[in-house]
Amino acid sequence: MGRALMDKYKYLIELDKNKVAHVLAGIALISQAMVGGARSAEIEKGKSEITLEEIVVTSRKREELAKDVPISLTAISGEMIGDRNLVQLEDFSLYVPNFRETNGSIGPFKYIRGAGSGSNTSFEQAVGTFIDDVYVGRGQQSRLPFFDVERVEFLRGPQVLVYGNSTIAGAIAVTTKRPGTEFEADLRASYEFNHNEVILRGGVTAPISERFRVRVAGFSQDLDHGWLTSVNDGEIDRDPRFNNNAVRITAVGELSDSLTVTLKYEEADLNVRGGTLQAISNALNNPAIIEANFDEIRYVGQPAPLNIAEDRVDMSPRTFQGELVYDFDGITLTSLTAYSEYTLHQDTEGDLSPLPIFSFTTDEEYEQFSQELRVAGTYGDKFDYLVGAYYQKDELLAVGRTDTNLAAAGIPVPPFARRNFLDQETESWSLFVDVTYHVTDALRVELGARYTDISKTADQGARSADIITGELNPLAEQIVLPSPPFPPGATLYGFAFGVPHEFTGIKRSEDHFMPQALVQYDFSPDITGFFKFVKGAKAGGVDWLYGGDSPEEA
Repeated sequence: MGRALMDKYKYLIELDKNKVAHVLAGIALISQAMVGGARSAEIEKGKSEITLEEIVVTSRKREELAKDVPISLTAISGEMIGDRNLVQLEDFSLYVPNFRETNGSIGPFKYIRGAGSGSNTSFEQAVGTFIDDVYVGRGQQSRLPFFDVERVEFLRGPQVLVYGNSTIAGAIAVTTKRPGTEFEADLRASYEFNHNEVILRGGVTAPISERFRVRVAGFSQDLDHGWLTSVNDGEIDRDPRFNNNAVRITAVGELSDSLTVTLKYEEADLNVRGGTLQAISNALNNPAIIEANFDEIRYVGQPAPLNIAEDRVDMSPRTFQGELVYDFDGITLTSLTAYSEYTLHQDTEGDLSPLPIFSFTTDEEYEQFSQELRVAGTYGDKFDYLVGAYYQKDELLAVGRTDTNLAAAGIPVPPFARRNFLDQETESWSLFVDVTYHVTDALRVELGARYTDISKTADQGARSADIITGELNPLAEQIVLPSPPFPPGATLYGFAFGVPHEFTGIKRSEDHFMPQALVQYDFSPDITGFFKFVKGAKAGGVDWLYGGDSPEEA
């Protein structure tokens, strides 16, 4: 995996034989603000002279030196991603201070500085991810692999001006490789002996003409067996196991000296077998949980009536994207149009025991269309400006099923299932502006704001279902449990999941004004300090696991 040095000053230095690369630093100066920097240094063998090469980032949707950006950030280069075999977002947790991501639970968890949204399917993530400026912020989209990437920038704190989309904890900006003007082919292959993991990734750039070029990149990961021993009904597996594949096609056409069009298509087929959840405590002394140690062994099993062979995730995402950039009279007009979608099926062994007590299955279908327009430029020698508008419409259909067999745990009630669903449509638009005034060469003042309007319409429900067929079956909603030990009038379904219901036409509407003010001063060519005020907001929504009886509270 390599070695990472992350000390209290947040320096990250990658050592590779005679090279020192990717020095990433943050310095706290004013009001606990962090100045994020990224430097790379090459040390020639046998010489004491050090040459520093500045790293360029686009965290504010324009090219800047990382040390000049008034954001606490960490930039990871594509070269380091390849050298370290960083494949999924959770791999970056080892190298990025204040960032944590895991796929080890029912859904991915993503946090920056301890702030995040958990794994509830209903809501946008507080840590938003943007690939080539396109929002891919649903929780399950954290599973997308990283390949043929120019760099990844981790931005800490609310990113309301140029990103928005509820990114109150931070944003992850991914820049993929674009085709250059010369023929290029590269391939990386790795084999990991302990787990028999094979990773292949590479790409080919083909200049079709002087003004038109194409790059095709691919990725393949096959993990034969993972790091946990799963004992399942006498069978022993090594979990998790991956079989992931992806391809990306990027075409760039220079229609004129001022007009450039970029088209991109990407798709993936992601498959995970076996989970990593394991019990770490047994506070209620449940005899079904035969071990509760945080080790590399877990005991699972879903025999009849649940009949889930093993944990699994199958996901198929696709993205279509078009970007138009027009330069005229020192002004840059950018139009970015994108459509993305994915389907997901997931089975989870929920009780962490060899007995068939709980299991959870979820299916998701998601579609998203977005359009962004930006105008950027400089007025005179003093003002830099960025003005833009953004529109997004997405549809989410999520259906979950929880199979419950309490009799296996010693509670004499018949097995049943809960089927819950969320059919949600979201429409949002926003306007944003960012103006920087250069008072002197060293002093800058920046003012900006984003106004966002969000509307959601949803159908949401949770009902009892047959544990074998999954079809709606009100039997569990009508069975009254004995009292005591259960509360008087408690039904089988209500005791476990609340009130059965089906709501239609739930509406949510909200708008937010999110201002930002910044004063930035260069103390020296290497030290920059800033004071920033920013107000962020996160969109609400409808909880797809809501178990009450009021649509206003769903």
